[in-house]
Amino acid sequence: MIKIAVSGVAGRMGREIAAQALADKVFRVVGALEAPKHAALGQDLGQSLGRPSTQVIITEDAASALADAQVLIEFTTPEATIAHARAAAGRKVMMVVGTTGLTSVQQATLKRLARRTPIFWAPNMSMGVLVMRRMLAEAAAVLKASGLERGVELRIAETHHAQKKDKPSGTAKQLAEDLTSWFPLSENEIPIQAKREGEVIGVHNVALTLGEERLTVQHEALSRGIFARGALIVARLMVERVHRPGFYTMDTLYKKPAKR
Repeated sequence: MIKIAVSGVAGRMGREIAAQALADKVFRVVGALEAPKHAALGQDLGQSLGRPSTQVIITEDAASALADAQVLIEFTTPEATIAHARAAAGRKVMMVVGTTGLTSVQQATLKRLARRTPIFWAPNMSMGVLVMRRMLAEAAAVLKASGLERGVELRIAETHHAQKKDKPSGTAKQLAEDLTSWFPLSENEIPIQAKREGEVIGVHNVALTLGEERLTVQHEALSRGIFARGALIVARLMVERVHRPGFYTMDTLYKKPAKR
């Protein structure tokens, strides 16, 4: 059984992660972390989710939340993420981070702390987005082999709910970074259209236009549950496969399948 702590446990993603973990025999939730002065502090985690008592009390004290944990799952703010990463590194607790909006300095701090404990970071934990990125990599490889990579026009569009703070999304930025590694373009040459409206969970669209034809690859999240499920899969794989400190991503944890 994998012992996890969940940060931002009263938020949208935190609640989903905690609920799925409590329903999964692979995991045991041993810590529940929230921001100072949050209304959920002091509550029993299970009861806060409308479930039986878990005897896990929601706290703002990272040391308490991490005391028995093997992995901390973090979907919060950049500032809270760095503070909790320092606490996790000090206790050699693995970390799975889905927080977006990190600055380059904060990213560098995470990587430095990863020298002390394994830290996984991804702007999107969805298996579908990973497949989308692999599809785009294959498209780029075919175009390059045909000598057509310089004639491609690229465009990214993303839509999220009105409450999402970072714009463009971390996933859109990662897609742009991917594309610039495959095509002879800079990120400034790839337009990103970002919309914030309603309760849209997340839609990402990449269009590759080559002369008189266009290839469109799109991923749409139909439920936040996919991100929670992805984070829990990553937590399990980290415990099973990772045995030394380091900074891990979807690309390093999920190796590309070997060609037959």
